[in-house]
Amino acid sequence: MTAASSESAGLPAIDPELVEAKAELLAKIDGVRRQVGYHNPFLLDRPDLIWLVLEGAVDLYAVPVRDGEVIGVGIHVGRVPAGELVFSPGLVPSAGALVAAEEGADLALRAVAVMGTELFEAKRADVAEGDFDLIVVDWLDRWIGHMAGLAVPGAGARAAELLEADPGQEVPAGRVLGPQPEDVIWVQCNSGRVRLMGLPELEYGRNDPPIPVARHLWVETAEDAILSPAYTPTVLFRDMAWEALDAFHHMVLTATARRLAEAAEQDGGRLETRRDASRRRFETSLGRIGRLLDRYGQTETAGLAEGAGPLIAAVDRVARETGIDPASRGAKPRGRRVLDIAQSLRLRCRRVTLSGDWWRRPGAPLVAFIGETGAGERGRPVALLPAADGRWRLVDPETDGPDGPGRPVTRAEVDSLSGEGWMLYRPFPAKPMSVGEVWRFGLYGLKGDVRTIMACGLLAALTGLLTPIASGALFSNVIPRADLQTHLWVVLALLAGAVGILTFAVVRGIALLRLQATMDSSVQSTVWDRLLAL
Repeated sequence: MTAASSESAGLPAIDPELVEAKAELLAKIDGVRRQVGYHNPFLLDRPDLIWLVLEGAVDLYAVPVRDGEVIGVGIHVGRVPAGELVFSPGLVPSAGALVAAEEGADLALRAVAVMGTELFEAKRADVAEGDFDLIVVDWLDRWIGHMAGLAVPGAGARAAELLEADPGQEVPAGRVLGPQPEDVIWVQCNSGRVRLMGLPELEYGRNDPPIPVARHLWVETAEDAILSPAYTPTVLFRDMAWEALDAFHHMVLTATARRLAEAAEQDGGRLETRRDASRRRFETSLGRIGRLLDRYGQTETAGLAEGAGPLIAAVDRVARETGIDPASRGAKPRGRRVLDIAQSLRLRCRRVTLSGDWWRRPGAPLVAFIGETGAGERGRPVALLPAADGRWRLVDPETDGPDGPGRPVTRAEVDSLSGEGWMLYRPFPAKPMSVGEVWRFGLYGLKGDVRTIMACGLLAALTGLLTPIASGALFSNVIPRADLQTHLWVVLALLAGAVGILTFAVVRGIALLRLQATMDSSVQSTVWDRLLAL
């Protein structure tokens, strides 16, 4: 990763002078070179070791660990490019139990290097000497930036004040403090209590080492406090950096374990909600199947409590609209459900949902219900009939009579309906049928569309004759006589004819699509009914 890519990741650019000092540094530190890659990841479980990335890059993951073995899925911390130092936070006891939901699990960082990566492994004590302060400052700041990204992946809390490296600052309780952009500042608490990221479990006070704050991290004063922020060189000079770094590692991994546990709990809650919803849908489906199979049950009573007369009248009205004479009923209905009454007419029916602006679109006649009476029983049955003008009409057998004209369906009528209806399907006659009879069956109720298709086709053909007639007159009479006025009228007539042909074609196409869709719906359902009855 280059300096530019480091800046895009939210970290300061690597100082070229520090990169050039690498050769001199390696000569003063006792260590070994290691060739690593994806095939040999390792845990950062020894705080006394460090790794300098000489070539390639190292990806860090926070993982739950037990007995030195990874036992769960971790999260990506960040990538350490060449020229930077990898510190070892060690293990945080029992913190991994929050992530892996297993007792005794610890939390640690796992290093996974890209192929061809070369590391220089050494003792952390070797870089804690004073000779390496300038280089160590850059390494520490960059490492703390990586750990801050682990603790707070996104934007942190909005700081009320920005920290300055001034000792003895008096800060009232409840104040949120953050670092300057691109700064790493260590917050020493001289009195009072301070919480990293406002978490009670990450609280520290007067006798605790300073805690570094960088990137999206922040601190919140739990009570009135006196703070002495300082930059990394000052902390190194006071010989407090390494103890503070260990405490910071413990805090970050503890906060990470808590965040992962909360995320797992939320995911578990969402999964449980999804399972409950699936279980409710399954139970509802079973109930509907049971009600369909229970022909004589009363849980799906569709008529009024005192009888099925209004429902029979509504079904008979819809049956007449579909071309079935109710007088052909073979026997009295054996129940008070739509299904029972439809079967007495040898009709198939299907439950539909009245959703959206259904009353503004064409459709088939329906049996619906106004309101609900409770206890699983629906309210007053009505017939919904499509009118010739494209609107719907509602026929209430109780108020309009079985043969009444009904009233137009408005928004108020739609809101009074129960939201479900029943669509009836005409069956084929109980005899062998020819292709012509099937065509006539499918074209029932579609005479208007057939007339529209034929009329538009005829008018388009007649209008098309205008072109050769006008062209002949134009070249034989108009042009030889140089009659500009007649010429203009002929051109306008040709344009009008073209517009007319286009209009007739559009209307014919719409009628043809409506005819095809209606025939597909009626004929296909009837063919399946005939097949299932074999």
